Amino acid sequence: MNELGLLAWDFKRSQEELHSVLLLGTDSWERIMIDAGITQFVVLSTCNRLEIYFVNTSGIQIKTVIPPHQILYGESAIEHLFRVSSGLESMSVGEGEILGQVKDAFDLYTRKGYVGKFLSLIFRKSISVGKLVREKTAISEGKVSIPSLVTDILHREIGIEGLTVSVVGAGKMGTDLVKYIEKESPGKLIVVTHPGKKIMADYEVEYRTPADLPGVINDSDIIITATSSKIPIINGDILNGNIGGKFFVDISFPPNIDYSVDEIPSIRILRLENLNRILHENQIKKKGEVERADILILEELENIKGKLLDLLAEDVISEMYTTSRMIERDEIEEFHRNIVKGEDLELSARKMVESSMNKLLSLQTFALKNMVKSSRDSVINGFLNNLYDEISREKRHLLSPEDPQGSRSRRARTPRSVHKL
Repeated sequence: MNELGLLAWDFKRSQEELHSVLLLGTDSWERIMIDAGITQFVVLSTCNRLEIYFVNTSGIQIKTVIPPHQILYGESAIEHLFRVSSGLESMSVGEGEILGQVKDAFDLYTRKGYVGKFLSLIFRKSISVGKLVREKTAISEGKVSIPSLVTDILHREIGIEGLTVSVVGAGKMGTDLVKYIEKESPGKLIVVTHPGKKIMADYEVEYRTPADLPGVINDSDIIITATSSKIPIINGDILNGNIGGKFFVDISFPPNIDYSVDEIPSIRILRLENLNRILHENQIKKKGEVERADILILEELENIKGKLLDLLAEDVISEMYTTSRMIERDEIEEFHRNIVKGEDLELSARKMVESSMNKLLSLQTFALKNMVKSSRDSVINGFLNNLYDEISREKRHLLSPEDPQGSRSRRARTPRSVHKL
């Protein structure tokens, strides 16, 4: 039976372990999943989390070098994904970037062939839930992104107008930083990125390459790092010029600025972890919106449970008829062998039918008995009554083989999956 599983590492637990997990890279995690026999999965990797959502149909235990901060299965894993897409699990509650990252991860692993209809249904639903929460609540109002918070702090601490500001990195975080900082009327806005890569045509920026980073630092009043580098790109060796009075901001994880730089008395540094107090205050202010978002998520969780049951029923029916065809094939082969041996035709036919029926009905009989033993609720009672009614109706038709209407009714009730086989 399909069940969603989740292995997760995030900023809320051990930053050091998360750093090590991110250093491995998504390719390594893909290989770990494949080697474990997992064929359907999505790896969601951001600067603050690495999560692997997977379909495990055989209870395989996945061994990882670094134990996950969280392991969830079934409904709990689905609810967590809904919360992630809605921004409730983000460092800055309600931020919108994570929804795009979930969608990008889903699209990427769909193209790679690691997403089947079960995982597709769950991820598509999570994306719609993320949109719904932002539409129905005020969770995303105010300064909810790290770039907007950084810009606000710089505005209050030293002011941005007329100063030279450098943004190191041209990814999503860097692009958002340029968008917010440009509104503060800096004297010059420098973007450090690889040759040929541009941020946006709408902004007046000066582009420099990573090779010119020492010169960029020397020319700037504010230096903000936002790259995906797995090792620090700014250390004491680079800061060997006149750096007095400069303001450094590092919003990358792993850190772009080596911690040894914090010991230099003539500069100021704002790091990602320094934002925790502000982020915590924002979370308290949005407590009511978070509660409303949780209610929406639980409602949508109930909705998808029904769809997943429909999907499971389709799979069970399909497997049931596929198995019946396989049994039919084996029994016909056995029938032919018995005829060749000289066995009586009628006897061989009866043995073939009896063996086929026993093999088919034993599967349903075993499942029904286990279901009744494990649950006594009204849903099971209703199912059994419905099944009994269907069997009784079919029995009446069989007792009246001359009734053509009954024959047509039986064909009309045949599951659609049968005709696909």
